[in-house]
Amino acid sequence: MPEDPPRPSPPEPPLPDHVALTRDGTNLVLEIRWFRQYQPLFVLIAICWDGGLVYLLATHTVPGMLYVGIGVWFTYYAIAGFVNRTRVAVGGGAVDVRVGPLPWPGSKRVEASDIEQVFCEVITSRMRGGTQLYSYCVNAVTSRSWKLTLVSGLEERDVALYLEREIEKALGITDEYVPGQLRK
Repeated sequence: MPEDPPRPSPPEPPLPDHVALTRDGTNLVLEIRWFRQYQPLFVLIAICWDGGLVYLLATHTVPGMLYVGIGVWFTYYAIAGFVNRTRVAVGGGAVDVRVGPLPWPGSKRVEASDIEQVFCEVITSRMRGGTQLYSYCVNAVTSRSWKLTLVSGLEERDVALYLEREIEKALGITDEYVPGQLRK
């Protein structure tokens, strides 16, 4: 019985426009722009909220600190969405994740020797009315068997899986199943 010819692997989906992959010498660099089409909506919300705050101050009504805090958060989030990027560099014996230019949690450096496996995970959030929102994160299993989140808040499944594969390839890690990982 003749052997079946090997099946070609399916073509990889192209990266979205807001994701750029480059090589900086021997380093792999993946840069993710935060801006999305809905970002102007956050600017509008921030303007309306802050406008209400200015109105309250103009009428000599002192708004509560929660109202002010929400306004500051919306404004900062709206601006960060326009200018921030997540940059993941793999090389030089480490995985280096930088978020900026505006300060935001998530920057870290993990030594390559501490990473045993990389895997993706889906995060499901339930909204009122039963709507579900999904985001994806790329995690590492460390040499101490700890789960460490490398990149979170990714909106596209393919971007998370691509990032996982490229980090594993750059670090020479063989892909293995991790309980709870996103199915490929």
